[in-house]
Amino acid sequence: MRARPAALARSRLHPVATIVAVAAVFGLILALVLTGCSSQGDGDTLTLESSAESLSTAGPTSPGGEDSSIVADGDPLPADKRPAKLRIGYLPAVCQSWVVLRPLELLERELGLPVEWVQYSAGPALVQAFAQGQVDAGFLGIPPTLIGVDKGVPIRAVASTHAEGSALVGRAADQYRTFDELGDVTEVVQQLRGKVLGVPAKGSIEDSILRDILRTAGLDPERDVTIKNVQAAPSLPDMLAQGEVDAMIVWPPFGTKAVAAGSGQVLINARDLWANSPCCVLAVTQDLIDEYPEFVQALVLLHARTSTFMMAYPDKTAQIAADSLGLPFQTIRQSLSDNPRYSALPDEGYLSATDRFAASLKQSGYIEHDLKWGDVFDLRFISHLGMEMEAGVGMVPPDPSLYEYIIGERP
Repeated sequence: MRARPAALARSRLHPVATIVAVAAVFGLILALVLTGCSSQGDGDTLTLESSAESLSTAGPTSPGGEDSSIVADGDPLPADKRPAKLRIGYLPAVCQSWVVLRPLELLERELGLPVEWVQYSAGPALVQAFAQGQVDAGFLGIPPTLIGVDKGVPIRAVASTHAEGSALVGRAADQYRTFDELGDVTEVVQQLRGKVLGVPAKGSIEDSILRDILRTAGLDPERDVTIKNVQAAPSLPDMLAQGEVDAMIVWPPFGTKAVAAGSGQVLINARDLWANSPCCVLAVTQDLIDEYPEFVQALVLLHARTSTFMMAYPDKTAQIAADSLGLPFQTIRQSLSDNPRYSALPDEGYLSATDRFAASLKQSGYIEHDLKWGDVFDLRFISHLGMEMEAGVGMVPPDPSLYEYIIGERP
């Protein structure tokens, strides 16, 4: 295989066939990294049980920091190193790797266990499921995850999925001036005074972004506009078309869907609306981390590889996701181009924006504590995989071995 330039190599995962870890040495290597070669009992090796404790109690690892875990790869983990089954929640969104993982049954195939997939209407509903012990893992937005942590729900974000996914879309029939025309977010947002604005449930990414940009523009979210929170986010494009809302912020691909239908126009794209705004994360329960750290590592690795595949093969991804979401291929494909920043590893901008989300959530009364990204993320499973947030759709070259790994045949 031809050598890749260093800049591209930094944005890629290690090739599938080269990352092999043997479960028997997991504890020893983890001990050397986390505990500085401290001894256990009569010898110098760390037992698997104590390695799990070290992994769950150590502080978060920052992006680009020292590697603090090992990639579990190869054959599915033995039964005693993984749960009997995995219950995983997701949202109907193209900004999450489930759109490939679920239809291709990759978790079942690679992790060697049955998977129960449950769709939720929005992140807050999924957090409630975590709180009630109904799911072990889930794809959801960072604001609901922050709210869950604030309320004491024992979950941790172990990887990101996407950034800058939520654009401000107005009715095409209305006479709005866009960011491209005005060059200023505040001026665009001030046009929304007195309007009805649609977003998913309270505490969602989009609800949080909307309230933040309204306040920044000098508008009171409770008095100057009417915010309509809907439980079924996919219904928002139809509500926009029917005039039930004047503008909306919604996750991909539903902003693209409204524009493609001719009923919506992008007033502010996701990057200009809020640069580096975190989209969704892969979160797991603390119990899963404590009891099955190797399994969590394998889950994160599979999510990361799938994210890379989505960026390297957007046409194939759109084909798979279109079937999963029941939307036209072209809508999904355009959404991938409109919202290209897929990555399993959050960068510094993403984490700083997480802190901004936390401050905004507290100002909105959604959380009580002064949370920071380190209260939510446990990045030791992802920080060493070599995938940077700058990578995106169209920025990752095709990799036939990765395609074969995901699809089961050569491209």
